[in-house]
Amino acid sequence: MLAQLAKELTGNTRFLLQGGFESSKGCVFAVVMHASKSTPAFFVKMARAPGTNFLAREQTNIEFVRNARDKKLCPCMPVVKSFSRRNDHEFLVLEYFEGHKLSDSFPALDKNRQESTLREITGWCAALTNCSRSPLSKEMFEQLIANPMRTFLSSNSSESYLKPKIEQSLTLLENNFSGLFAAFEHGDFQGNNILHNTTGDYCFVDWESGTTHGLPAVDLFHLLYNIESSHSHAKDCMTAYIKDLGLSMELIPSLYIAFLVRKHLVNLSQRVRTRHHLQDPLLAMIYGVPMNFDFRFIF
Repeated sequence: MLAQLAKELTGNTRFLLQGGFESSKGCVFAVVMHASKSTPAFFVKMARAPGTNFLAREQTNIEFVRNARDKKLCPCMPVVKSFSRRNDHEFLVLEYFEGHKLSDSFPALDKNRQESTLREITGWCAALTNCSRSPLSKEMFEQLIANPMRTFLSSNSSESYLKPKIEQSLTLLENNFSGLFAAFEHGDFQGNNILHNTTGDYCFVDWESGTTHGLPAVDLFHLLYNIESSHSHAKDCMTAYIKDLGLSMELIPSLYIAFLVRKHLVNLSQRVRTRHHLQDPLLAMIYGVPMNFDFRFIF
């Protein structure tokens, strides 16, 4: 199927398999080459399993953000060339972007370049949050925040020392419900999914987890959690983001704890057994989040 698609796209049957994940929702990745030269033309994602819809969702999310009113977003988005189903397998064809993963290149940047890079990405992240901003319903609050936190609180977990802080965070968010809103959430906003090239262009990829019914700050939490940076850079990023969106500083530590609980709920009760043996960095973060918030909790 990939060979046929490569031929249809470029008149060329040459393509380079890039691997993928051996899971029911995993993809085979391929780079389709130009017919007349040895340079990439398209990046193709093919769902391994039949009957899935996650690549259709990725296409929808990409087109939604590309059509947003804030034109700052469009240049950093992948360009969808086509979406199709063949033998009930999804195929998403994207224009090839020649670049490097931020996760690979960021540690080698000097401090000034790290700061300017994070500042630029933070501005883009704020624009993404704002592109579908809407009131947060009680139902969404329960689904995204309250239910995961209550699940942890009601579990017979040995990490009971975390429960007072999680309970405190949930109470604070419930009492300040009017200060929250629903927003677009990429869902996997980390350095591996941020590509950049030598001319300073960015391309943000892997949109299958995106949703217009997410929470603010989650994508920035995800980025700062997954990338190595200094405390001062994190402080500057979060300060600028909060100012752009009009979020209350008081809610940020509790939102961060809600993010950690929701994202890693299954692992939270499995990896760490005692207060003095914090093998799971996520639990260590929850334990170390200061409720007066000094930004250092991100690391």
